[in-house]
Amino acid sequence: MRLSSGLTFEPMLNISNTSETTETMTEVTNKITTLGLDLLARFPVITHRKVDFEILGGVSFRNQKENPDGDFNTVTANQFALLYGIGIGYWYSPHWQLSMSTLNPLVAFAQTKRQTGPDMTTTMTETTIGLIFEPTVIFMIHLYN
Repeated sequence: MRLSSGLTFEPMLNISNTSETTETMTEVTNKITTLGLDLLARFPVITHRKVDFEILGGVSFRNQKENPDGDFNTVTANQFALLYGIGIGYWYSPHWQLSMSTLNPLVAFAQTKRQTGPDMTTTMTETTIGLIFEPTVIFMIHLYN
């Protein structure tokens, strides 16, 4: 969704399920399920002809569940992050834009729960705050009405 000021909101959804089966004497199946929800905001701060320099901000949530074959060994990871970044957009028509962006976490929270036995789990929590440089580079083609 792009507003007349140039401020753009981009929701992103990632749902995936991976299953890997290995057959030797017995069959072993490992499964990974991922759910990701992101909201990215772009705002052009410098515009020169067909090129925009944009600042970015966003929120990211990830839930990943790894279920290896066997009992009591499931690992569940939850991640939440506030993001910042920069981007460059090139307008090759009034409705189409090609962009390259880089995002970094500003605040990141991660929690991992690992089953160690029946009704037993181990939990590890990590919180990171600061101008963290772990860039994620994204290339996109945007269509605006």
